[in-house]
Amino acid sequence: MGALVTIGRGEGSGGPADVDAVAFATSLTDEQLGRLRDWTGRVLADGDTSELYELWEESADLGEWLTASRASIPPA
Repeated sequence: MGALVTIGRGEGSGGPADVDAVAFATSLTDEQLGRLRDWTGRVLADGDTSELYELWEESADLGEWLTASRASIPPA
């Protein structure tokens, strides 16, 4: 979701062809964007907080995943 917001704001590229990222990004309220940033921050915090982080931690691609995921966090 964060990546779609980033793409919709013209700050990224890619995304699914069947999704209007601009419409999605502009439909979110400031409160919703804040929750999205909070949730994303929790997922990317550490293996104790996030099972997804823990799974990536077990792979050789943790750093790459973190870099790409952090880049998709919508700006405040």
